[in-house]
Amino acid sequence: MLSAWLGAVTARQKSRESSATAPGARRRCAASSSSSFRGVDADEHRALRVSRYVPERRVRFSVWDESGTARAAVSLDEDEAARLADFVARPRSRRPSLIDDLRALVRR
Repeated sequence: MLSAWLGAVTARQKSRESSATAPGARRRCAASSSSSFRGVDADEHRALRVSRYVPERRVRFSVWDESGTARAAVSLDEDEAARLADFVARPRSRRPSLIDDLRALVRR
């Protein structure tokens, strides 16, 4: 069911982009992009939509339910979006503490 919803969201977006009539509306649509991601487990009936607005230099995250209603949204500037991307992209490795170093020496 969510697959159909994601397809419908994409189709609606493309329809809006092709029917934009206000001056500059097509240019704004062309300078933005979005992608949807499915939730898992308890959130499998929800989706996250991430939109990048190039001229405004911002990224918007919205949470959608199965009825196609946005339930929450937040916009980030480019710096915060880059910080989020860094956080998601690579897990932090735990730096060994002094105690860990001492334990390693004792085991040798």
